[in-house]
Amino acid sequence: MRLHRGTRFAIALVAVLALVGGFLATARTHSSRADIDFFGSAAQRKLRAPVVGIATTPTGRGYWLVGSDGGVFTYGDASFHGSLGSQHINAPIVDIAPTPSGNGYWIAAADGGVFTYGDAKFFGALGSVRNHAPIVAIEPSRSGQGYWLLGSDGSMYTFGDAPYFGGIPPAQRTLLGVRSMTSTPSGRGYWLVAGDGGVFTFGDAPFLGSAVSVHPAAPIVGLDATPSGRGYTLVGSDGGVFTYGDAPFYGSATTMQLRASVAGIAAPPGGGGYWLVGLDGGIFSFDPRGLQTLAPGGLGRVGPSNAAILANSGSITITTPGADVENVNVNGTITIAANNVTLRNFRAQNVVQASGNGGMLLEDGEIYGGAGYTGDGLGWANYTIRRVNVHNTFDGVKAMGNVLIENSWVHDMNEFKGNQYGAGGYSHNDGVQSSAGSNITIRNSRFERTGFNSAIFIDADQGPISNVLIEGNYLDGGGFTLYSIISRSAPQYGVPTNVNVRNNVFGSDHLFDYAVLGGGAAWSNNTNTAGAQIQPRRE
Repeated sequence: MRLHRGTRFAIALVAVLALVGGFLATARTHSSRADIDFFGSAAQRKLRAPVVGIATTPTGRGYWLVGSDGGVFTYGDASFHGSLGSQHINAPIVDIAPTPSGNGYWIAAADGGVFTYGDAKFFGALGSVRNHAPIVAIEPSRSGQGYWLLGSDGSMYTFGDAPYFGGIPPAQRTLLGVRSMTSTPSGRGYWLVAGDGGVFTFGDAPFLGSAVSVHPAAPIVGLDATPSGRGYTLVGSDGGVFTYGDAPFYGSATTMQLRASVAGIAAPPGGGGYWLVGLDGGIFSFDPRGLQTLAPGGLGRVGPSNAAILANSGSITITTPGADVENVNVNGTITIAANNVTLRNFRAQNVVQASGNGGMLLEDGEIYGGAGYTGDGLGWANYTIRRVNVHNTFDGVKAMGNVLIENSWVHDMNEFKGNQYGAGGYSHNDGVQSSAGSNITIRNSRFERTGFNSAIFIDADQGPISNVLIEGNYLDGGGFTLYSIISRSAPQYGVPTNVNVRNNVFGSDHLFDYAVLGGGAAWSNNTNTAGAQIQPRRE
């Protein structure tokens, strides 16, 4: 993002061609913060072409959207100066960028054509340049007296007073191509981002990290910088958000039921939040309150308690016994390799307590996995979690003894089909899976859309299981929503013993039944959503 004008984003032409025809149209979120308001979206329009770019006004009180056909849509204080929507164009439009005054804008096409409206001046185009890669972005110089055009191969073309600081050499180019760029506040440098999450810096743009090591589940499609120039935010087509430097994390769209892929990101000039835009023109707004999720069903707020103070980091390993770790946003894994570690107000792709350690306490956090992520959210034994939001992982929580789960939300496990994911050709996802151990308590939590298998799966295939209490939860999803019988694959460990299931509410989204129990498991006062008493199958 820039200090003296709004920000913008464009997706690569290759992304447009890959996603058109597969979009699905998005929902939208609203924010009540004055500096990151929802000003409207194009999701309810009958669009002739996908939306491919968003640009914010200098005040941050409005934004423009542009479609690949050159149609322009205005919201808030963004003024309309013209569009290409009714004209024949030789190549798809890929980006829109505002002038410093906000009284005009440039529109760029994949063939390097540049179209000007309002007070935007024409400084040149690529009409005479042959065999160049598709253009994916246009970025104005700080003065507005020039602009850069970015090719999907990382080539940079300059016009007017826009200085050249370099492009990506052939040896460093990626298969997923370059997707977007943004300039530094001084105008003396720029960042480029590739589809694999790689970040390339030129001029006075600092390198603060990339998403390459995280292996994003979906291509990165957008980039926005902070007002200070000491941080930046990446967004994937699945709505995943990755932040670096002093860029705050305010939330992502990965848990939403998207009906279209995300096309880009933009933020007000003063910061304080960001908008994501979908290919259908849907707008998602995020601000400092957006990360702590109000879970459904009266569970209350889960997730980080103060998103504004989270510090960005790559994967970390904690080796100090008794350590208190707070206020971290980890783009990767948190490994706990010490006893009695406390983790509060955090966010991570997954959390693992190394074998031989115990006493871990997790409070007020988000374990986000990611679309297509095939790892588990949290494991393994001797820990407590409270007010943790676990989603988009393979299994949500591994509970292998001496585990307390309370006031948490486990939902939207990633489902996969194929023999490599499990017997029967599908993934056997669970919200909570216990394969061995004693003293497991799951209370006052919510489990839903937990995958093909079960919300809670208690199967002693690695050792005996005993002393399990499941109370006061909302449970939904799976074949049997609750499963606790003798293991088919390891009957030598016997049926789980002293299992007590009481005062739970079961949803109706199951393939076979609410529950199947063995070994005399206790069952009392469990109801469906209508309040009627229900009974489990017994084996």
